[in-house]
Amino acid sequence: MTRYEFSKLISPVTVVLLMILFAVRIFVSFLPRQYDIAYSKAVYKEYMKVLEGKTATEAAEYIEAEKAWLETALNADVTEDMTLQEQFAVTEDLSEAQRKTDAFQAVYEKYLYFCEQEEKGRHPVFFYDLDWLLYLDDDGPDWLLLLLLAGIIVPYFTNDCGKIHSMLFCTGYGRKKLITVKLAVAAAFGCLITILFNLSDACCFVVQSAPDYYNAPIYSMQTFQNCTWELSLTEYTMLKDTFHVLWSIAAILVSALLSIRYKNAAFAALLVVAVIFIPFLIGFMLPTAFRTLSIGGSLGGHTPLQVTQPLFAWSCLSYCLHIVLLWIGCIKSWCTRN
Repeated sequence: MTRYEFSKLISPVTVVLLMILFAVRIFVSFLPRQYDIAYSKAVYKEYMKVLEGKTATEAAEYIEAEKAWLETALNADVTEDMTLQEQFAVTEDLSEAQRKTDAFQAVYEKYLYFCEQEEKGRHPVFFYDLDWLLYLDDDGPDWLLLLLLAGIIVPYFTNDCGKIHSMLFCTGYGRKKLITVKLAVAAAFGCLITILFNLSDACCFVVQSAPDYYNAPIYSMQTFQNCTWELSLTEYTMLKDTFHVLWSIAAILVSALLSIRYKNAAFAALLVVAVIFIPFLIGFMLPTAFRTLSIGGSLGGHTPLQVTQPLFAWSCLSYCLHIVLLWIGCIKSWCTRN
């Protein structure tokens, strides 16, 4: 039965749709990433090349010297008693200081943050983190996964929810056994696709950005300063992707439940998108603890990792409860409907 249900789910049409989705995902991954920063990315990268791998203590001498030079260069005046060479040198230093000022301000703020963390016994290090930040802090709507739910998972369940349901229900395996197998096949399919999506994203990120310092502490980036876990960038990525897999299973079970209840593919697909996406639109107004109470509260599921351990445990419990309750709801809906 499992092999038969899997062959129903992975039809030639499904394979073609998946190939299109993967192609689109890879194409999107290679699109230029937008940096919401007020300083020069190139200058910031220059500073990180000098400071990479250093802690606040190790970088203190260089940063204080650079700060003093910038202040001197910005406040220097060209006077008439200077030679042309001296005037040219002052003007050149002023131009260079103006080019570097905004980026150095970001570096100096990071340095002060590192000093605070070292007082707490932590040891963040400098590295070029802008690409990492875009990759790890991206929690926008996963439109391709929503399309997969609407285009593959919903029809898979609604096809057996019409007149054929009455015939299936009369057979020995047409009740709880069948729906359990269908849910298991759909969940396994969702896990596999999500893992492949995450792997494709990671490969595109590595090829496009060529990032370094995979073992740097995640709290080396100020965005993750509230993360109380001693995680490296690699470990955080793996944990984030694990959360994404759990979220995808819950989203698939939501799709299954709505498909079984309403048995119309188009209407069920519309409801799936609404149930998942509407909470995402209003989720920014709610505390993180409440956002995890909805599948759509965080379309990716890794936001709780940025915060404290109790909230992380709460988020894990919330996702697991979603999966268990939705699984039970799907079985009851299948077995009790006419």
